[in-house]
Amino acid sequence: MDLLLAVVLALTLGCAVAALAGHLAIRRGGGPRWWGIVSCASMLVAGIVLAAVWQRDDDTLTFMAVPFVLAVGVLTAVAMIVRASYQGALRRWIRLVLTGLLLTALLAGLPLVGWLYGTPSRTRFAVALALLATVPGVLLATRIARLVDPARGFERRYPPRPPYAPYPPHGPYPPAPYPARPPTVPDPPYPSQSSPQ
Repeated sequence: MDLLLAVVLALTLGCAVAALAGHLAIRRGGGPRWWGIVSCASMLVAGIVLAAVWQRDDDTLTFMAVPFVLAVGVLTAVAMIVRASYQGALRRWIRLVLTGLLLTALLAGLPLVGWLYGTPSRTRFAVALALLATVPGVLLATRIARLVDPARGFERRYPPRPPYAPYPPHGPYPPAPYPARPPTVPDPPYPSQSSPQ
């Protein structure tokens, strides 16, 4: 059971780093700030649930909490990555975020596995070392935020309009034909000025 909790904690820390990278990418791309607030709140809920079952001997409660924590962490990370890619993140950014997630999970998992074998012997030291192991992932998340192209995200949100057809030389409308001149009618003859009789 301790091994399962250690794996879940390591994966949750990796997902938290991916969510942070997504938040930084969204902000660089000009996206809304509430994505970061929601992801932070969901990862906080996952951490609280994991901390609540960490030292319990109730296996049923642990088995119920583990899928919840994993689902919240993975869904948060995926949502942030998808939103960041919509905001202008490049494919290279996505690859580096997944690399940071795996790197953080592995580095955080090392002290937790060591704790299972007695080095360090106390849980709080193992968890503190696992939290410290997230520092490279956080640094990577802040460095790769530069790979987000805000102009690309703007183009995806507001696609350019197709260019208009060029106007003909006389303007956008064909020239109106001149009205035909009516035929000239001769002036009526003036009445002849005859002397009165």
